[in-house]
Order: sequence, then C-alpha cells, then structure tokens
Amino acid sequence: MTHILLRLSAASLTFTLTLTLTLFSRSALAQTVSIPPTDEAASPSDDGSYSLGGALLMSPQYAGAKDSRVLPLPYISLTNYKGFDFTPFTLSYSLVDVQYGDGIWAWGVKSGPQVNWEFGRQEDDADELVGLGDLDSSLFMGGYSRVRLGPIAIRFEGGQDVIDGAGGSKLDTTIGTYLPIGKGCIIAGYTLNWGSDDYVQSYFGVSQEQAVTSQFNAYELSGDVYANTATLLGQYPLKRDWNITALASYRTYTDDVAASPILSAETGSSDGLTVVLGLSKKFSFKN
Repeated sequence: MTHILLRLSAASLTFTLTLTLTLFSRSALAQTVSIPPTDEAASPSDDGSYSLGGALLMSPQYAGAKDSRVLPLPYISLTNYKGFDFTPFTLSYSLVDVQYGDGIWAWGVKSGPQVNWEFGRQEDDADELVGLGDLDSSLFMGGYSRVRLGPIAIRFEGGQDVIDGAGGSKLDTTIGTYLPIGKGCIIAGYTLNWGSDDYVQSYFGVSQEQAVTSQFNAYELSGDVYANTATLLGQYPLKRDWNITALASYRTYTDDVAASPILSAETGSSDGLTVVLGLSKKFSFKN
C-alpha cells in the first residue's frame, strides 16, 4: 500500500494501507493518505516478520475528487529482512538504526534510502478530466529519516521521480505520537505534504496544451506545501497473531491548489477522507 508513503516500521503495526495504495492503481491514494510515525522497538532487532490479510478501502477516486470508491483488497508485507522492509512497490533499507532506552520513552534515529512506485491518474476517472490526458505512474528514488523522542516522532520522507511520470520531487513531513491503550494502540499524526513545481502542476495544474483539449482554462502552480493531512490509526491484537486495524485520514488542500479548476469542478473537492479497515496475520522469523 503507498505512497506515499509513511511506513509503519514496528512489525506488529505494519498496516494494510501501503498495499492498498499500490494495488488501487486507478486512484491517487498516495496523494490522499499520510501515516504518522509509530512506536518501535527500543533497539535494533534480528526479528523480522511478514503479514498476510485483507482490507476494505474507501478513498477519493483521484487526488482532489469529490466522489469516493470502495474496494476490497489483499494485503502482504515484509518487515526487517536483513534491514529491508518491503511492501509492493515500496522498498526501504535501514542504513542507520540507533535506539536508546526502553518502551514508550525510548529515543533514537532511523534513516536510509527508499524507492517508491506511485500510480498516476486516468482521464476517464471523471468526465471533467477528459482532455487532460493520463498522468503516468512515477518512480520516486529518495529516502526517509525518523527521529523519535519518547512518545513523539518526526519523520521526513521524499524522493525524485526518475521516470518522468508526474515528474519533480515530493517531501512529506509528519509529527506523530503513539498511545498504548490496553492491548491495542492509537497513533495520531499531522503531515505537511510538499511538492515541487512539476509534481504539483502535474496533479493539480492545467497546462496551455491541456487548456486547448479540455474544458479548463490554463492554471499554473508553483512548488510548495500543497496539502495538510491529519491521520488517526488504531490497532487491536486478536488471538494467534491476528490484528485488526482501522485508519481515518483527512486531507485539506492549500488555497492555491483548492482554487485549481480540477478541484473547483463539479467532480472536484478541496478536501478528502480516506478510511481503511484491515485484518492481517503476522508471521515472525529470525534473520
């Protein structure tokens, strides 16, 4: 699931959303969800895991869409295989992993390279998009860095599109907190979503060429923070390593982006809600 994507690095909290993102190829879920940092083990571990399950997703049809769609989806993930974490179309490596202390008051730094595939947008996703052309998929090469100070964590995650799909670069900055509640937990976070000129223009702008072939007037955008995202995630462990997870993520677009003809159209919206309900079973292994 992806996007963009912030990854839940604790093995027991690896969540269905990343696969939902990558499999839901005709939406821009990478553009609609940000997952906050989560609690992690206090020190590096040789333990790894993989999870299998399913999820039910409700998400905007594309970034800035008013209408939503609901899809049932499979889920698979792999955590900490010799330092690598993998979910379909997202691969990261823990190059630096320094942790001190125990439990919720541990602190440390974790960072490394990351590669992420992000699906684009089809012009037939809505009648108003006809004439804009398809937005091709992107491959972002970059990295992530996570700083944890007790129950608070800050994560930076970004990359450059190297195959000129959307083009440009993106960076998500998230502050989050992990709150254990009985056997389960709640994770809350707030994200600033930044994109470069090319990235923001590709998703939300209208070029002179597109203005000729579509119903929209030309609309130029510059790189900047294009959205603010609030995310709330809860997880509760069931018997025999089964976990149930629920996520709600609400995104609002900044004024310049919200004024885009794409978002101002009848099928567009200046905000969006994504909800995911997942059930997965975790299997552990030793590296």
